[in-house]
Amino acid sequence: MDWITYVLVAVLAYLVGSIPWGYIVVRVLKGVDVRNYGSGKTGGTNVLRTAGLPAMLLVAVLDIGKGLLAVLAARYLVGTPAAEAVAAVALIAGHNWPVFLGFRGGSGVGTSVSVLLALSPLTLFICFSIWALILALSRYVSLASIVASILTPMIMALLVVYAGQPWEYLAAVFVIMILILLRHRGNMQRLWAGTENQLGQSARKLS
Repeated sequence: MDWITYVLVAVLAYLVGSIPWGYIVVRVLKGVDVRNYGSGKTGGTNVLRTAGLPAMLLVAVLDIGKGLLAVLAARYLVGTPAAEAVAAVALIAGHNWPVFLGFRGGSGVGTSVSVLLALSPLTLFICFSIWALILALSRYVSLASIVASILTPMIMALLVVYAGQPWEYLAAVFVIMILILLRHRGNMQRLWAGTENQLGQSARKLS
């Protein structure tokens, strides 16, 4: 496969990922910039704290939709696991650092759901179960997301070895884990300091 094809896949997936649904939905519904509240990100958790549950659910559907669009388009138009992996990584990069919002986006966790749904539903099921358990015990969305992100490559590695999943998928989720952890640096600091918001707390306006 021509390397230009993979560059094109990366660019298009990045642009799809850059569509800032969290920003758009909160701006339309509340007339405010979601990045000025809470964590300063455009992801579902900050949308929930800023604009409520209906807005968060709408953003979740739209973000999952853009993830599926990018990865499945690469699958059916290019037809190689490498193209799917490139699309997945580029999509998360676009979501986290969107060109349309001055490179200030989400954390990549919600969008990674769609990526895993397309690449490996079993991995998604296991990781979501871990995420939900940690959230139920701690009520920290960020902690649940960080732990689940770290465990995802390990789970995928087992499926590559024992279930024949393409190794390109493992490479993709490893890079995505790094991208997610980079966007959670502030959360890690707040968790360590004991100042991180728990689920159910409203977002405070940033100074």
